[in-house]
Amino acid sequence: MRYYPEKVHSIIDDVILHHMNEQPDLFGNPKEFVTKEMMYSKRRKKELVICRQLHQYVANYIFNEVLNIKLTLGMNGHIFGADHATVHHSLKTITNLYGIDTQILYMVCNIIDASVRRLKEDDSNQQAHRWYGWLYPQSNIF
Repeated sequence: MRYYPEKVHSIIDDVILHHMNEQPDLFGNPKEFVTKEMMYSKRRKKELVICRQLHQYVANYIFNEVLNIKLTLGMNGHIFGADHATVHHSLKTITNLYGIDTQILYMVCNIIDASVRRLKEDDSNQQAHRWYGWLYPQSNIF
C-alpha cells in the first residue's frame, strides 16, 4: 500500500490538534483552541511551537519506524518551511520533554498510537473500497 505524505501529515495534524486541545494544561494554557492554520503559522507562542515540534517528532517516527520510508530531516521540515537543524532541535526537545515528565511521554505515545491506528483504518477502508468496486462494478456506493 502506498502512503502519500500529505495524507499522513493530515492525519498527524488532526491527532495532535485533538490532543493539544483536549489537554491544554500540559503545554501552557492557551486562551483559544489551536487550529491547523495557527499551527502552520510562524507564530512563536509556546503551544504552537510545541504543536510543530510534536508534529515533526511524530512524522519522523511514523515515516522512519512504522512505514519504513526513510524521510530525511530536511524533507520532514519542508512541510513547515523549516530546515534540517530545526527538525533536529525539535526531536531533541520532545525527547528531553518526555524524559522529564511522564505525562508528556504518555501523550506522545498516545499521539503516535492514534496516528498509526488512523493510518491502518484508512488503509483498510481503501482496500475495502477497492474490493467492493471489483465485486460490484455497477454500484456507485463508493
